[in-house]
Amino acid sequence: MNKPHIYKITNNVNGKYYYGVHKGNNTEKYMGSGKLLKKAYDKYGKDVFSKEILLWFDTIEEAYEYEAVIVNEK
Repeated sequence: MNKPHIYKITNNVNGKYYYGVHKGNNTEKYMGSGKLLKKAYDKYGKDVFSKEILLWFDTIEEAYEYEAVIVNEK
């Protein structure tokens, strides 16, 4: 599906997780781009991470608004 969405990437070694928004292109392969996430990939390797898509949105603005809510809650 080529729609904006919020995803959660989990480090299966230490249980840490990262939330992010993606515009929807190349959804299956995209694994985030944050600085802390990249550091974790370098330390542990990408193969120990899993990704789940939490919610789909009609607009990217809606996705970013919801991301702000869940990041502040967690």
